[in-house]
Amino acid sequence: MKEDLFFLPLFITEKIYVIAKDEEVGIAHLADLPKQETKPFLILHEENSLPVAQEELLANILKAVSISSDKLERLFIGDFQPINLASRKFIFVFSSAKIPPAFAQIEKNKAREITEGTQVIYSDSLTDLAGDKQKKLALWAELKRTFSL
Repeated sequence: MKEDLFFLPLFITEKIYVIAKDEEVGIAHLADLPKQETKPFLILHEENSLPVAQEELLANILKAVSISSDKLERLFIGDFQPINLASRKFIFVFSSAKIPPAFAQIEKNKAREITEGTQVIYSDSLTDLAGDKQKKLALWAELKRTFSL
């Protein structure tokens, strides 16, 4: 069987763990694999790195809805995978152009439940929000309604 696997490195670049019942030496066990804690809040943004003004705006938004950074994961929207939806309470999507297909049917600045227990709000990019008071007000109105502020 091992002879049949020699070609795998040509196609698969990720680590492969072989889990066997009878062999114990050099085998990764599921219990030994690192477990990553899923934080309840996810922020997807289209900017690879945020300038100071957008960082401040984001910090103010989170402060206004009482979300601390230890309960929050931030992710560049281009790195989003559907697995990132698992065990989330709320997802913020800040994008003016790119939006993952999972959120394509969501109306801008309207919070919607996408799975049981997970809500999402899609708004303009942080860059656009920082420069447009009307867009900030539209987002704020929905955040007040959603977070009962």
